[in-house]
Amino acid sequence: MGNGVAGQITKIDNQSMTVQQPDGSSKIVFYSDSTSVQKSAQGTKSDLAAGMQVMITGSANSDGSYTANMIRINNGDFTGNNNH
Repeated sequence: MGNGVAGQITKIDNQSMTVQQPDGSSKIVFYSDSTSVQKSAQGTKSDLAAGMQVMITGSANSDGSYTANMIRINNGDFTGNNNH
């Protein structure tokens, strides 16, 4: 995936999350109050939780982590299967 990360949130705090990607690898993603969080309706940082499927766009950092510009909450997985 180009400038982004997709997968399941496995760990989250107020400034960063760890996302397990479909290939089993993990990425640390940093976000802030200015990061756009999207779902069916506009979301906020408080809508994010471990176990959610997310797609993130942003920029890669030199240490392999990401800084998010946008986080999209997905109601299913990224193969189109609904996990609810």
